[in-house]
Amino acid sequence: MAARRGGAFALVALCMFELALRGAGAGEPLVPAMFVLGDSTVDVGNNNFLPGCSADCRANYPRYGVDYTSHEPTGRFSNGYNLADHIGILVQCGQVHSMSDQLDRFASVVQMMGNCSYDLVSRSLVFISVGSNDLFEYAGSNATSCPNRNDTGFLQGLVASYRIYLQALYATGARKFSIVSPSLVGCCPLQRFAGWLKDDLDGYYCFGTANNLSRQLYRMLLSMLQDLSVGLAGMNYSICDSAAMADSVFNSTVSSPNNMSRSTGCSTLTYVCYCVGIVFLTVSFLADVLDTGCCGGSGLLGPAKCDMSATLCPNRAAYLFWDGFHPTETASAVAALALFADPGRYVHPINITRLAAL
Repeated sequence: MAARRGGAFALVALCMFELALRGAGAGEPLVPAMFVLGDSTVDVGNNNFLPGCSADCRANYPRYGVDYTSHEPTGRFSNGYNLADHIGILVQCGQVHSMSDQLDRFASVVQMMGNCSYDLVSRSLVFISVGSNDLFEYAGSNATSCPNRNDTGFLQGLVASYRIYLQALYATGARKFSIVSPSLVGCCPLQRFAGWLKDDLDGYYCFGTANNLSRQLYRMLLSMLQDLSVGLAGMNYSICDSAAMADSVFNSTVSSPNNMSRSTGCSTLTYVCYCVGIVFLTVSFLADVLDTGCCGGSGLLGPAKCDMSATLCPNRAAYLFWDGFHPTETASAVAALALFADPGRYVHPINITRLAAL
């Protein structure tokens, strides 16, 4: 089994390398720059510089970064690279300007670029992955216990904010948007535990309310993007249905609540990589452990910290989650590949390769 998992990871790396070569020509970047806005799943270390940020919202200590090139923590909530890193590798951006959640910081970066900023920004990729924390907080609040709670109203508020956010980015010159909708957030190891505490577990033994919100939010975001792009000339977008992607993984193997700390079989996510319309490689992501964090072992049995004293899983490529909330480097690499080359199963209406070429 170890050989199979290692082989799958090697195929991912090979596919990423060939995609970059074929999509970008002789080392040419697909876009002049990539701007990243989002939450901790795409944070490359900004949390290190946030004033008043406690240890719980930082990742600048071991065992984070154990598989990074320097084998040291960088502020990424991962054992190595995260989703933003892998997308940056695929589009071969020499420079990545990464921001957390403040639009004014993005506007400041554009202003610093001077008179040439409009042309640069309009040809660049704006990569956005936000919403998971909003779903975490809402699903975990007392609001979900109210019989007359208004999930639709909550999600409509999120989508309305997202729309304003995109309009403001468009006003700065942004035209190419890659959007990642929240995955099945209820299946994060710590959310499984939260669902168990609330007696709200779905067929995957995940926090049911949180997962339902994820599925609904994707459909609403897609509808908003379709409508918004009609009224904004030159706007193009690619949106990933992360919930559907997660469904493909969890449908393969459903974890038993009585066996949450051990390997539960093998889940496979297989898809064909396309590059400029040419099929050249099939990649499978094999995961043995879907319900427990590799670092510390967070899961249905309870929370655990990923710190210097935490126990690490022996094969990180076999785990979907690195800690209680964030994916492993392997899982992020596969997700990035889907965003970059998916032929339409999870990414709509076009993938990043085609978006960058516009």
